[in-house]
Amino acid sequence: MIIKKKNVLLEALLIDKSDEFTKQEKKLIKVMHDKFGYASGKLKNSWDFDKWKAAAYLIEFFEVPYDVAHSLASTYYWNGDKLFKEYQPIRKEDNRSYLFMNYAFRNILDEYINKNQDEGGNFNLSPIEYVVKTENENEVIPGIVYQSFEPRNYSELEESRKETNEVKIKTEPHVWSSYNGITLYVSVMENNIIDPKDIIKADWSTIREMGFTTSLKLEPYEDENPKAKDFVKAEATFTFGDVYRYTGTLFQEDIKLPTPLSKENIIEFLKMLVEKIRLSVNGMTFIYGKGEKRD
Repeated sequence: MIIKKKNVLLEALLIDKSDEFTKQEKKLIKVMHDKFGYASGKLKNSWDFDKWKAAAYLIEFFEVPYDVAHSLASTYYWNGDKLFKEYQPIRKEDNRSYLFMNYAFRNILDEYINKNQDEGGNFNLSPIEYVVKTENENEVIPGIVYQSFEPRNYSELEESRKETNEVKIKTEPHVWSSYNGITLYVSVMENNIIDPKDIIKADWSTIREMGFTTSLKLEPYEDENPKAKDFVKAEATFTFGDVYRYTGTLFQEDIKLPTPLSKENIIEFLKMLVEKIRLSVNGMTFIYGKGEKRD
């Protein structure tokens, strides 16, 4: 780092940045540097530095304790060529994106999911509400019949029974771990239909077509990418339907990693990811029978 002040360039030197010495010791090292070291103009090689003479000088003229004086002199003997050069940081930062994905994420995800599942495999997560409708309003969802009003007599019974082109569903998703990601699986039962109310008939094959899967995939950045320190790449997609399936993208974005990568922080990060996926599909509208029929 270079600091410009009154047309003078002042370097941040290693001796200034080091926290191994007191202020007084740094001043004494500078005294040796000026009188016996490289700044004196008499020293070309570090091994020519007379650490015994320098230590004796500190003891005699500054009343420095013997052990401290010899420690400072030895420090200059071994590192005098570095102490008064511009400070260069030596701490190495790993690719946190890669570190997270290949070690922390895989080690903690399964434990986190298993801990939050009940005996039936249900995950402790708020329900998802979404709408399933036909592509055209004049079509109806096959096998869904509801009672639109309470019939007063037998002749009104058939009139009260209606088909619909749209249903609203509320259900709790299952959460699974997957390779480099998280999966939310949503299956539907008749009692998950909250609108229209008073369902009389719900064909199982139709109900099965109303479930979907979301898949979140995370990917680390390469070492040379500046985002590798703080972010992972994320892509979330969905697959709707069973026999008739279609897919779509929920989001593609960089997600900021927690700092530091402690277990507690990573668990909070996983909670955030699961909720982010849930929110991305909550309130969505899916089209019944839109996809191509699979064999």
